[in-house]
Amino acid sequence: MELSGTLVVPEGAEAQAAALLATKTARAASNFTLMATATATCPSVPISYQPIANATISFLDDNDDPLGVTLTTDPCGDFSGSVPGAVAYVKTMAAGYRDITVPVAAFVQGDDEDDEDNVLSVLPDVAGAGYRIASLQWSGETLYFTVTDTLTGKAVLGIPETAVSYAIAGGDSSAFASLSYAASQGGQGAASVALALDGSGSMYSGVYDPVTGQPVTDADGRTLTMLRMSALAAHTFLDGKRAQDEVGFVSFDHKVDWMDKAFFDAKRFTSGGGAYTVAYPASGFSADVAPLRLTVDYYNNASQIWGDGNPDPVHAPQPADLRAYPYPWGGNTAAYDAAEEALMRLEPRPNARKIGVLLSDGYDNSSRINATQLAAAYQAESIPLWTVSFGSSADKTVLQQLADDTGGNFIDSTDTSKLAADFAAIQTGIVFQYIGDLGLPDFDAVRGQDLTLTLDYGGLSATRASRIPAKTP
Repeated sequence: MELSGTLVVPEGAEAQAAALLATKTARAASNFTLMATATATCPSVPISYQPIANATISFLDDNDDPLGVTLTTDPCGDFSGSVPGAVAYVKTMAAGYRDITVPVAAFVQGDDEDDEDNVLSVLPDVAGAGYRIASLQWSGETLYFTVTDTLTGKAVLGIPETAVSYAIAGGDSSAFASLSYAASQGGQGAASVALALDGSGSMYSGVYDPVTGQPVTDADGRTLTMLRMSALAAHTFLDGKRAQDEVGFVSFDHKVDWMDKAFFDAKRFTSGGGAYTVAYPASGFSADVAPLRLTVDYYNNASQIWGDGNPDPVHAPQPADLRAYPYPWGGNTAAYDAAEEALMRLEPRPNARKIGVLLSDGYDNSSRINATQLAAAYQAESIPLWTVSFGSSADKTVLQQLADDTGGNFIDSTDTSKLAADFAAIQTGIVFQYIGDLGLPDFDAVRGQDLTLTLDYGGLSATRASRIPAKTP
């Protein structure tokens, strides 16, 4: 039998597991830089993960007895080779990491050399390393869910269907009929994501290292504001976007603006000393990253769009001398209205996977609706709202509750210097979301009941409950 696979660890896991937060002083001294993981030399390693070299891969039979054959991962975390036909399980072992045992089917060599089903992520073997079911979403009779680690918040890769079970209305546990990555389903697995980014006046505050208390600066020594950090994080989110997934943006203060063709047509742009018209999709959603970069550059008040003295260049294909005036945000906070706008834009999108993301650094003081109404609106559409509590002044309690109530993922980014890493983690949770087939012969019989999802994997466990949607009249 021919097997192949890749062993990885979430980027940043070792540093966090070793409690090396104090080394942020070194980062502050060397200035803040923003980059996606370079995977050109290790094409099997996804963005936001790092390979584990020199790990031992051993093989067990049905009785968990070793078969006397081992393989070793190369510098890119890859392994491949022939193993006895009696193999039933594959066990990964690397110094300092948790051992993981998975069924051999996880590494059976297929025709697709880029098959991400063969990538397995592990965690450092330290206290505090664990798993959580970060989101649950229903689309018709299909259950989508994301599992993340507790160190970095990044998605856990390679979970076998045998590690996941469900129970309905407190009944007996049942196995999934099948489990796969949603994105591996081609166009049917594509996602629509609407991000609501806070542009209120409080976002002009500086970003500070929580250990040293010193401002976090870029490579040119310029201090990062929270708004600029949010824009850089949004670009990081786009760095990891899968080609078939579409993204749209809401920017808000006390006003809520959906960023689409109508929005940009109403704005005044110049380039080369004359008027300039930017091209943008009518819906505001795009699977092409290029127009989305324009939205983030426009949102970023430190972009050169707003003047020659600003530090962040305009992304191609827009001209480098693209200018606009005046900057439209900087007032109070209508976060709930912004998230509602994201929901309204998501509802008609054709993709089965739809996700709203709300970033806010403060308390809502300008919305027409309240948090309870917002959660009910998302629940009615079976669309999860992922929330990011940005900075120490954010309404963390409400943002956590919104995520819990809607099946979304709550990200605590109180340490404002790590927002880019948090947005990278959000993207992994979308790209590596699982789709579970419950295998129920009569799905209508369980509608409206509570389902509890349980993960038992690598000696760790996690659970999360969700209400199965009632049948639409």
